[in-house]
Amino acid sequence: MAQKRQIPAIEFLWLALYGFAAFSLELFQGLIFKLSTGASNLLTALLWLIAATALFYLAKMKFDFDIFRIKAKLNNQTQLFLIICVCGIILLTTIGFGGFKPWMEFTGEANRQIGPYLSRIIYYLVESLLILITISFAQEFFDRRFHLPTWLPTGGIFLAITWGSIHFFLQGISGGLYTMAFSLIAGLIYLAAKKDARWSYFYIALAFIL
Repeated sequence: MAQKRQIPAIEFLWLALYGFAAFSLELFQGLIFKLSTGASNLLTALLWLIAATALFYLAKMKFDFDIFRIKAKLNNQTQLFLIICVCGIILLTTIGFGGFKPWMEFTGEANRQIGPYLSRIIYYLVESLLILITISFAQEFFDRRFHLPTWLPTGGIFLAITWGSIHFFLQGISGGLYTMAFSLIAGLIYLAAKKDARWSYFYIALAFIL
């Protein structure tokens, strides 16, 4: 029987960095195209989906790493913890937005129009996928490279240091702190869901939208 090829841990760090770099596609398309808010959301979502899909297949085909390989059954206590994590993010978001986020966005940026608001939901759904992929790759790198506690959300810490910290420049102190906090909690969600990408995506996307 052929021995399974060992993949260097650093490869997963590169994948995580590629995931982080993919977030910048929003900035580039904003500089190149002058679109309405709704169209910009949809184009950004499309670019992110292409990037996320490319990274997913790169990891699967080249490194035999499928983020959807784990299918875990979660007990009631775990589900409750995940709901508490989501509620914690909703609380932070409500404070930051000065009200319930979906309603504030619908009455604000979307100007009470369904089309622009739905484009924002699509935007969040795809961004949540990119967040999940980046966390997954980063967590895999740290798990393989270092002997750290299994409860430590190193994928979320990586996301906070990269994607989270950049928001200090994009959205100021409050935006940066919120995004870093969201990253850490998203990392906890991934571990609490036993690295099951289905459950992780569901709760991360739910928290991001609400």
